[in-house]
Amino acid sequence: MEAAVLERRADAIADPALRGRDLCRRLAALTDDWLRCLFADAVAEVPRRKGAVALVAVGGYGRGELAPQSD
Repeated sequence: MEAAVLERRADAIADPALRGRDLCRRLAALTDDWLRCLFADAVAEVPRRKGAVALVAVGGYGRGELAPQSD
């Protein structure tokens, strides 16, 4: 999974049509997809009460402004 995410990230950065805010939002969306998978795998193995675990994004990533080499 991680290799596919890194490849999609590299493709987004190399895409000349994606620049500025569009690129930052695309990188944030790709990171969301990756973290959703990691989070689901992590919490699936841990018994928990509903609502006992959360994943929160802050800073530029939380605003959907994830630039290359940021955060």
